[in-house]
Amino acid sequence: MTMTCPKCQSNSVEQKRPAEKVGAGLGAACGGVTGWLGAVKGAAAGAKMGLAFGLSGGPVGSAVGMTLGGFAGGVTGALTGIGLGTVLGSEVGQRLDSTVLNNCHCQECGHRFSSGTSDSG
Repeated sequence: MTMTCPKCQSNSVEQKRPAEKVGAGLGAACGGVTGWLGAVKGAAAGAKMGLAFGLSGGPVGSAVGMTLGGFAGGVTGALTGIGLGTVLGSEVGQRLDSTVLNNCHCQECGHRFSSGTSDSG
């Protein structure tokens, strides 16, 4: 999508995305923390499943199954939280960039504007 300056109609427009970048970072951090906290439940469920499947292997099978199941549940929860947080934070940031912030700068005339106010081609 080519941005056009609404003032001089130039195509030499630089588009910054500060809110998108900050939103993605905050979303990843919050999602990771939330995912990690939720991973405690996932780790407990994974440990129970590992224990159940490991019972056929005796005490060693139970311990290994419980450990691996708990670890897998914890990592899955944290990674899922980070991924979802990044996507949601980035989306919110994109909306802020395009509607609220003057995130576009015309290299020809110096005009600053929101991407939602320009013509697109």
